[in-house]
Amino acid sequence: VCVNSVSVDPAGRWLATGSDDGIVRVFEVSTTRCLRKWILPASDKRERKVTSVSWCPAGKDVLLAVRGYQVFLLPAMASSAKGAEDTPGQLLISQSMGLLAGAEGSPKAKWSKATAKEGLGGGKHDGLCVDLGKKATQCSWHHKGDYFSTVCPSGNNMAVLVHQLSKCATQTPLSKSKGNKVVSCKFHPSKPILFVASENHVRAFHLVKQELVAKLISGSGSIIS
Repeated sequence: VCVNSVSVDPAGRWLATGSDDGIVRVFEVSTTRCLRKWILPASDKRERKVTSVSWCPAGKDVLLAVRGYQVFLLPAMASSAKGAEDTPGQLLISQSMGLLAGAEGSPKAKWSKATAKEGLGGGKHDGLCVDLGKKATQCSWHHKGDYFSTVCPSGNNMAVLVHQLSKCATQTPLSKSKGNKVVSCKFHPSKPILFVASENHVRAFHLVKQELVAKLISGSGSIIS
């Protein structure tokens, strides 16, 4: 099976992979054992590939997984034992689910509940799904663990979206398309700046001031990451 993305959790305990078979696997680093196998619910059998996985940096054990037009938020180390206390990731996602009924519909993305099947043990666990309407390729967390970004290269003005987990909300930080295909975006590790990479250059946007603060030109060919 082709593995498309790998992510290690902030504490270095677990390693997550996303692959062509539509399964997110979680391995224990110290023993190399596969602890979790999440089979993501399929809306389109043609879009099985998981193209990006990313651990929440705030130590909440929440895992982002991108597949096709959808982004899934999973309680990665969900407890499968009856009567066991919920993990931090389960609690965080459960709190966000409580907002779905009263949340206003967004033209940018649709938030909903999603149930992922666990391949080891046969259990099922609830997570969140964000339907983007365009095919996504990559996701990235803000360092505080509440916001995350997604990249949809064919999305034009909506190629880059920023989502807030605690409010189940989506916004468009870039109001205008520059005509270049977006390949990746990342949050600055401490400042309110979003770096957006196209095939030719990297632009840095100040999210509070809503303005471009820098444009970095590559002299070494197309940018891929």
